[in-house]
Amino acid sequence: MVWTQAQTAKWYNNEMGLTNQARAHLMADDGAGYSSVQDLGELDQEYWEKVVEQIRHPPAGQNGIGISAESESRILASIYLIRYYLMTGRSPEPANMHWAIGSEFQKAYKELVRRRDADPGD
Repeated sequence: MVWTQAQTAKWYNNEMGLTNQARAHLMADDGAGYSSVQDLGELDQEYWEKVVEQIRHPPAGQNGIGISAESESRILASIYLIRYYLMTGRSPEPANMHWAIGSEFQKAYKELVRRRDADPGD
């Protein structure tokens, strides 16, 4: 399913907690250029942190845009959720991209990473 512009704006603003200004910059071709939610699946944590830094502290002569730590964390969790959906042949549709789903995915993902990194002797 293709996301409508209204669904995309609602997801960024309501589910991710971004301001209109931050959303517009993230989606703009002259900004970060992630015009669709699915585009975020191309990112990883390191690159997402660079995108956030660019939005908060743009080149000289431009004003930075605030992104809360909560929004940053939610979008990072959603990046991993989108990547999971794409790797398993599912589509990141509006119906399965609510923060309630992302929050549960984030908990499960953190636990899997913890177990992977745990000492085998534990």
